[in-house]
Amino acid sequence: MKKRPLCAICILFLVIQSVRVLFFGVEEMQPSALERAVSCGEKQVELAGTVYRIEQKKKVTAVFLKDSTVSAADQTFNESEILVYISQNETERSTGLKIGNRIAVSGEAETFEPARNPGNFDQKTYYLRQGIHVLVWAEQYSIQSHAAKPVRQFLSEIKGRWNELLLRHLGDYYGGTMSAILLGEKSGLDAEMKTMYQKCGISHLLAISGLHMTFLGMGIYNLLRKAGCGFALSGMAGGILLILYSLMIGAGVSSLRALIMFLVRIGAEITGRDYDLLTSLFLSAAILCFQQPLYLTDAGFQLSYGAILGIALLSPVFSEMFGCAQISDRKRRLERRKTGRLLWLQDKGTTALLWGLNGLSTSLAVNVLLLGPLLWFYFEIPPYSVFLNLIVIPVMPVAMGAGVAGSALCLLSDPVGGVVLQSCGGVLRCYDQVCTWAGMLPCDRFVAGKPDGIWIVAYYLVLAGLWLLFRYITGKREREEEQRNSRDTIINNSRDTITNENRRPCRESRRSCRFPGCGMLVFAVGMALICRGGSRLPDEVQVTVLDVGQGDGIHIRQDSFNCLIDGGSSDVSSVGTYRLEPYFLSRGWMRLTMYL
Repeated sequence: MKKRPLCAICILFLVIQSVRVLFFGVEEMQPSALERAVSCGEKQVELAGTVYRIEQKKKVTAVFLKDSTVSAADQTFNESEILVYISQNETERSTGLKIGNRIAVSGEAETFEPARNPGNFDQKTYYLRQGIHVLVWAEQYSIQSHAAKPVRQFLSEIKGRWNELLLRHLGDYYGGTMSAILLGEKSGLDAEMKTMYQKCGISHLLAISGLHMTFLGMGIYNLLRKAGCGFALSGMAGGILLILYSLMIGAGVSSLRALIMFLVRIGAEITGRDYDLLTSLFLSAAILCFQQPLYLTDAGFQLSYGAILGIALLSPVFSEMFGCAQISDRKRRLERRKTGRLLWLQDKGTTALLWGLNGLSTSLAVNVLLLGPLLWFYFEIPPYSVFLNLIVIPVMPVAMGAGVAGSALCLLSDPVGGVVLQSCGGVLRCYDQVCTWAGMLPCDRFVAGKPDGIWIVAYYLVLAGLWLLFRYITGKREREEEQRNSRDTIINNSRDTITNENRRPCRESRRSCRFPGCGMLVFAVGMALICRGGSRLPDEVQVTVLDVGQGDGIHIRQDSFNCLIDGGSSDVSSVGTYRLEPYFLSRGWMRLTMYL
């Protein structure tokens, strides 16, 4: 096993940060002075701050301020970051705002809401991770300083125009989807399409991730390298492009992770060092968690890092389970033999089989490692996502490439660029159709409910034990093969005898290498079934009073009896989508027995 001292230091740092967050808390979790004042009833505030981000939403314009000075009830507070909503009737005026402007705002402040019911979205924690404690609804505002940050403002304007171009050529439905894929702009995303992608397990396509960074950064890097440019120039060009792209899209956790890992990879190539995936992964995690420890509790952080960790650690386990090494050996033997049509067909068939099994191994590795966060945050498992991702991920670069190329061509010829952009719509239509077919299959959703934390810990301890067993078996097999090769070299006359004597232990080691992968699959399925069974209450009645606004919201359940009394509300929008459905999913229920 490789020695990774930097990786070990980063892991130790992450463990310390995890202990801080889980048991001792961090400074970001403490209420700010303004938050305490607003909680005590001081609603009317006046503030002045510097604009560092602007987001256009459907009904309001979200303006993010930093270095703010706030006055409330004859008191003055310094707030590092504040979110200001400008209402729709002020939208035309807000279009004059630029990043870097210093503005004065007067309005009503409020704190963010925690989760109203079990399983609901925790708005307060979400904004705490961004360092924001208070929301202000602007009644009046004025620009005190027109000083702007030209680079950030230029990137923001490009993003807005690019978004408009996609919507104009692809329509609101597919244009909003491509805007989310390319620009990270999810305000125009269709709610039904987003839900469909999530239920099918392909919602990661709508997030800016390593796929985007690899496509853009490595694309520029490889293009310049083939053109004869040096490592340093190519790496700097790719790195600068990705930094500007990250600034434009409003860098999230997954995009920052991919950016840092790309920069580490390019740095390794420039300096002539070997690139180590795990070291790069944990180094990026340590950098992000040094800046914001609460990222450790974020679903996006856990899913993004868990996916790469699964590929790095568990893909070899499942590749061994499927016998990919033996198939690869067979492919090499076919390539050494004389050419012929039959051998050519066998070689192509072996190549396709190897590609499929490697893809399936990677998909299984990601899903097995991410089972804990999926159950904890989303309460359900899309069973067919393992196979759907084998279809949708290889096609995604086509949609991204067409989106970038078509948008660039629109600068030269709008009709020509529009034709290229239509291919993006074709790919997205295929995605919709695949998701529709998957939804027609039996057991397309497996709702397990939210497990207890002890089950999550036990699950990953078992996974770790099986992985260590796999490493032990493969290490033992490698040592046996090295000993056999050295003996075959020394005693040439008895090579056949020695090979036959040592072939059986090697085959037995290969068979034993398949046990950890099978054990991981069986335990993952068992974990899901245990969580589903744990949500049942055979011998007791449970009554839960839910916050649904105007309505009783009383949920009664016992065994298979599941009744909701008065779940309607007129003062809470989409109460079923945002308050009732997440609660029932967290409890492992998909249907009501009775509704009163």
